[in-house]
Amino acid sequence: MSGGVWPPPRRVLRGRPIALLLSAALAVFPDAPASGGSRDLLQAHLDAEPATLDPILATDVPAFVVQDLLFTPLVALDRNLAAVPGLARSWTVSSDSRTFVFELDPTATFDDGAPVTARDVRFTIERIRDPKVPAVARKADFEDLESVEAVSDRVVRVRFSRPYSERLIAFHLPILPEHVFARGDAAARAYGRRPVGNGSFRFVRWEPARAIVVERRRDAAGRGAILARVVFRILSDPGTWVNAALRGELDEFRVPAQVVERFDRDRRLASRFRLVQVPRLAETTIVWNCRHAFLGDVRARQALARAIPRARIIASLYHGRAREISGPYPADVIENAPDVRPLPYSPQRAAALLWKAGWRPNGAAALEKDGRRASFDLLIPAGQNASLQIAQILRGEFERLGIAMGIRALDWPALSARLDAGEFDACLSETVFFPPNLDPYVAFHSSQAPPRGQNTGFYANPAVDRLLESARAASDRERRIALYREIHRRLAHDQPNAFLFTIDSLWAVHRDLRGVETSPLGLSLFHPGRRAWRWK
Repeated sequence: MSGGVWPPPRRVLRGRPIALLLSAALAVFPDAPASGGSRDLLQAHLDAEPATLDPILATDVPAFVVQDLLFTPLVALDRNLAAVPGLARSWTVSSDSRTFVFELDPTATFDDGAPVTARDVRFTIERIRDPKVPAVARKADFEDLESVEAVSDRVVRVRFSRPYSERLIAFHLPILPEHVFARGDAAARAYGRRPVGNGSFRFVRWEPARAIVVERRRDAAGRGAILARVVFRILSDPGTWVNAALRGELDEFRVPAQVVERFDRDRRLASRFRLVQVPRLAETTIVWNCRHAFLGDVRARQALARAIPRARIIASLYHGRAREISGPYPADVIENAPDVRPLPYSPQRAAALLWKAGWRPNGAAALEKDGRRASFDLLIPAGQNASLQIAQILRGEFERLGIAMGIRALDWPALSARLDAGEFDACLSETVFFPPNLDPYVAFHSSQAPPRGQNTGFYANPAVDRLLESARAASDRERRIALYREIHRRLAHDQPNAFLFTIDSLWAVHRDLRGVETSPLGLSLFHPGRRAWRWK
């Protein structure tokens, strides 16, 4: 699960100071033309640097966006999220929904010329299953794997010990080249910085904190891509990337709330770019570490949730363009229980819950219990003005209750390591449902705590575990939705996360770009996505 108006992708790395970042980007690409100046080049925007381009290890949206051009998944998704052929030109599913047989496209190759075979599919799945490989975003998809067999070079059979209704989405899976990893550990480590893919584009170079360059492949695997080259410019500050766009150094970019007004007063922006609102399967939350002395108390988490002024944050930072949520799913999806509403802002109710939980004010009005102060640190991504504003609002609200909240802004390597390991008190975070599976098992089942999965807050409730397991086994859609809604009710009560809101993205796209479509996955991550973009 792991971009939007805010927050940035769940994992972020903020770049260098603005002046250094721009001069460095121009030094690397001195021949980059102005926007729309080349019929073959797209200058795309990343607001954060990927941690890795190894698609099995990646958990951040910038990595997914780049990988979308470098890899063709086994099963692709169209803009309506329907499964369509990818590396597999066809597949069959057994009557018991436990066995999947895929026939690979015989023309598919990696960009070093090696054919994509069933052995590569088997290797990829086995690597995900390897306990030493931190493939946290994908392990749950294959935890009940019974066997994976290369029947022939072009046919692979995958069998599971039990059926799972959302299983096919697990095969929206980039396939790794076994022959590259066979060269040893050094090759495996290097792969994340210089991947060998099987998509329409090949990797060219990665200039840290500056740009990632890919180019269209010349062989058969590159058919379907129109643009010859894509430069992903890594620009982390909104003012920086808007100014870069005005200078002709970006052809599309994310438009945060604070930039929308510039389109009203700067005719250069409005004349060069059109605004595209992009729906997103995503939710912004605060992940609480349930092992924490204060946050481990469900009444404390309920109190904190009631002290969050969601409506005020939405009005002041997003001008009403975000929608409140009350549980583990994005706004407006059928999985939400209709009887569960977002918790109303009530400092009085929050104070009463804390008193009931035994947290009493000391002489300085700070809350204490058994000699411990009610306090925690909130991790936020460094360099994000909106995230800092939200954190400051929260700190003010919590301090009025007698709770001390520190704010710790970390760059991507530190934040990612702390979050994945569960070594934090609380973290302002965004979950992007990609692949688009809303099953909350991986985020809330007790078996998925680090290092096994993405239950980074170590939440554990046996009743919820049973519901999650039942939902995964339910073949009847109505039964599964009913279970998802009951899970929603339980999590809304337990508050392992403070569920905040869903924010759709707003993007500026050059007016001369054609073929731009949107989906619940955004501007890309579906077929054909950016591969179909072309200049007028």
